[in-house]
Amino acid sequence: MLTCPACKSSYGDSAPASGHCPQCGQPLQPSGGALTAATLEFLPVPGTPFGGKLKKVDSEAEESKDPSAVTQALPSSEKQHSVRIASRKLSMNDVAMITDAWGGAREADSNLRATHKFDSKASNGRGSSLVVNPRGVRSVHDTSPDKPALAAGADYELLEVIGTGGMGVVYSARQASVDRLVAVKMIRQNAATDANQREKFLSEAVVTGDLDHPNIVPIYELGTNEDDALFYSMKRVQGTPWSKVIGQKSLSENLEILMKVSDAVAFAHANGVIHRDLKPENVMLGDFGEVLVMDWGLALATASFRHGDFVTGPDSMGGTPAYLAPEMATGPFELIGTASDIYLLGALLFEAITGLAPHHGTTAQECVLAAARNEIQRTDHSGELMDLAYHAMATEPADRFGSVRDFQSAIRDYHSHCESILLATRADQEFAQATGTADYQSFAQALFGFQEALALWDGNERARAGISEVRLAYALRAKDKGDYELGLSLLDADNPAHSRLRADLGAAQREREARQKWLSRFKRIAAAMVVIVFGVITVSLVLIADAKNQETAAKDQAIQGKIAAEKAEQAAQAAKKEEQKQKEIAILARKKATEEELAARAAQKQALSAQEEERKQKDIAIEAEMRAKAAKRGEEYAAYVARIGMT
Repeated sequence: MLTCPACKSSYGDSAPASGHCPQCGQPLQPSGGALTAATLEFLPVPGTPFGGKLKKVDSEAEESKDPSAVTQALPSSEKQHSVRIASRKLSMNDVAMITDAWGGAREADSNLRATHKFDSKASNGRGSSLVVNPRGVRSVHDTSPDKPALAAGADYELLEVIGTGGMGVVYSARQASVDRLVAVKMIRQNAATDANQREKFLSEAVVTGDLDHPNIVPIYELGTNEDDALFYSMKRVQGTPWSKVIGQKSLSENLEILMKVSDAVAFAHANGVIHRDLKPENVMLGDFGEVLVMDWGLALATASFRHGDFVTGPDSMGGTPAYLAPEMATGPFELIGTASDIYLLGALLFEAITGLAPHHGTTAQECVLAAARNEIQRTDHSGELMDLAYHAMATEPADRFGSVRDFQSAIRDYHSHCESILLATRADQEFAQATGTADYQSFAQALFGFQEALALWDGNERARAGISEVRLAYALRAKDKGDYELGLSLLDADNPAHSRLRADLGAAQREREARQKWLSRFKRIAAAMVVIVFGVITVSLVLIADAKNQETAAKDQAIQGKIAAEKAEQAAQAAKKEEQKQKEIAILARKKATEEELAARAAQKQALSAQEEERKQKDIAIEAEMRAKAAKRGEEYAAYVARIGMT
C-alpha cells in the first residue's frame, strides 16, 4: 500500500507506474511514512522555495555508514542506477499553480516532445513601430480567377507546407526577385487579425532577424500578403532534423553538433535573447555540414536586446515538457533566464549520451510536473560527460554552468580528458586481469596505465584512485610471495588506506631480518667449527700422506735397484754374446779374405793368358791384313797391265 504524504490518498495495486500521486504529483510512500533504503525521498531544506537545495535522507544508510547499504537494499531493477540530481518536492499549492500555468497541457495530450505555447493573459498594450511592406504572395495551388494580377507578379510563390507551429505555418517558396528557394513563415489565419498575436509574430521576426550567426537561420524579409497577414522569409534549409538522426550518430558527431548549437545560443545570449525551446527537433542539419538552430518563436528578449522597442516580450509559460528546466515549469516567469537555456543544452547532452529526453510522463501535464520536480530519467550511463549534463541540469539555476561558454569549455576539457579516461579504462582492465592471475607484470602494466592517465589529466580521479588500489593489491601480492621490500616500495606512507599493509610488511620484514641475523650467526659458528675440524683432518691427512709417500718412495727405490741390476746382468750377457759373434765374424772374414786372394791370383793368371791370346790374335790379324793389302796391290797391277795391253 502506497500513500501520498501531502493529500493522504492511498493506492494499492492501482498505484501509478510513475510513483507519484495523480492528484497532487507528490512521490508516494509506503504506508506508515517510514523512510527506507528502498524508498528514498528528497526532503526540502526549510526556508527555500519549492524545497530549494535538497538533501537525500536515508535513515538506514546513515545509521550503517556503509556506502553500499543503499544499493544492497534497493530492488534489483534499481541497482544499476544512481540518483545524480536532488529533485524538488512540490506542495499541493505548487501543483495547482503549475497546472493552472500549463493549462494547455491537458491530461489527454501524450506528445511530450511538442512545443507548448500559451497566450498571454493580457496584452501590454504597446504596438510595434516597425515598417512592414506589403508583398505579393500566392500559392501555386491557388487557381482563383479573381486574383490575376497577383498571379502575374507575385513576390513569393508558396510551393508546399513544410512545417506548422502554434502561431504560424512554414512554406517552401520561390522568391521571384532573385529566383531562389526560401522558407516563408506565415501567421496562422485565425491569428492574422489578432493584435496581440501579430505583435508576438513581429517580435519573433525581429529577434530572429537580429541574430546574424552561421548557426542561426537568417531572416531575409518581413512583409504582409494581400490579406494583410504577416509573414517573413528566411533561408530554406535542405537537411534533416537532428531528432531523426541523433540516435544514429556517434557520440562524437552529436557533441560536434551540440557545440555548434551552443555557439548559436551563446551568441543569442550575448545579444540579449533566450531561446527557451532548445531540442533536437529545433536543430536542422544541412546536407553539407550546416547546423542551424530553428524556431525562435518562444524566444525571450531581455533588457539588453538592442531592438527592445520593437519587441513585445512574452509573459506566459511555454516550452517542451520533456526538456523543461524546473523554473520554466514552475515559474515565476521572471526566473527564466540564460541559465534556462543552459539547462536545455544539458538536456540535449543528456539525450546525446543516453538516447532519452530528461523528463518523462504518461501525459504532457505529468511530464511538466516531473520537470518541475526536476526528475531526470534514470540511466546506466555514467562518467565525466554525464556529470557535465547533470551539472547543466542542476535544480537551482545558480548551481548550473555560469554561461554557455563555461558549458562548452567543460565539454572541450572532456575531449582533452578522453585519452586519459581511455588509458584509465585500459588500466582497469589490466587491473582486473592482474587480480585474477596475480601476475606481477599485469600489476605493473595497470599501475603504469593509471600513472600515465593521471599525468595526462590531473583531475582524473579514477586514475588517482586506481593508482592507490593497484599499489595496495600489488603490495599484497608481493607480501604473499615474500617480496616485502617490493611491497613497501609500492605503498604510500601518506595514504591511510596503505598504513595497515605497510605495518604488516614492516613487521614481516623485521621478523625475516631477525631470522636472517640468527641464521647468519649460526652459519658463522658452524663455519668456524667446520674450519677447525677441517684443519685437524687436513693435518692428519698430510702426516699420513707423508709417511705413505716415504714408504712408497723406499719401495720404489728398491724396485728400481733390482731393475737396474737385472738390466746390468742382461747387458753383460749381451756383451758376451756380441763378443762371440764378433769373433765368429772375424774368422769368417779371414776365411773370405783368403778365398778372395786365391780368386784374385787365379783371375790374374787368367788375365795374363787372355793377354797372350789377344797378342797372338793381333799378330794373326796384322799378318792377314798385310796379305790382303799385297793381294790388292797385285790385283791393281794386273788390272793396270790389262788396261795397257788392251791399248
